[in-house]
Amino acid sequence: MPIVIYKLAKVEVIDGKRRVLGRTERWYVHDPGKDFHTQHGVIAKGMLVPGKVSVGGQDFVIVPATFADRYRAIRRKAQIITRKDIGFIAAHCCLTKESVVVESGAGSGGATALLAASCGHVHSYEIDQESVSLVRENLARLGLANATLVHADFYDPSVPEAHEADLVLLDLPEPWRAYESARKAARLGGYVVAYTPSIVQASHFTGALPPELLHERTCELIERDWKVQGDALRPVSAAVGHTAFLTFARRIL
Repeated sequence: MPIVIYKLAKVEVIDGKRRVLGRTERWYVHDPGKDFHTQHGVIAKGMLVPGKVSVGGQDFVIVPATFADRYRAIRRKAQIITRKDIGFIAAHCCLTKESVVVESGAGSGGATALLAASCGHVHSYEIDQESVSLVRENLARLGLANATLVHADFYDPSVPEAHEADLVLLDLPEPWRAYESARKAARLGGYVVAYTPSIVQASHFTGALPPELLHERTCELIERDWKVQGDALRPVSAAVGHTAFLTFARRIL
């Protein structure tokens, strides 16, 4: 079973104030059946079990890896849709464990995996064979069997089946070319969502929507972490910021 190893930052209480010295380090270990090497020393495979261990005067904490840990370690070929965006899409569309999702543009399978982990079934269309193979590898590594990968061009309206999908997610350079495919795949009342890095893409997609698809909203999510350490209270230097525009349309006809 995969594990996560932490080397915790040193914490001291000085004049009644908690001060963190250094930083916490983290490692994901897919195969704990082998010795694990760090710059602080080697942790023997027999010690790679949940709990506290000490090596060379350095203390480590080991915990079992969760799905979130294994997800963060998937192999990537291209930029994936971020968790903040996938979470918002799932919440806005009120997806459940019974929901059916159609995705076009699987990429490395980041969205495919998260949606499959929480929905009934995901049908994913991807034109690049190398990406299809990578997504299958990542899904197998995460133990997800409720996703179907199709090597096909979603722009071609003859390709998708009428899946009666609750959500059709378009992560495509020109999502407006997939109107007919999206309408065919979505159920009446279902959502079609375009994920577009550029506002020009979002504008083009929204401005050319057919009568069957009603534009509900276009938005973006800005994520910013804060440093909360003693008297140091400020945004961290590198914020996630803009990732993409999310345009929500609903099939009404």
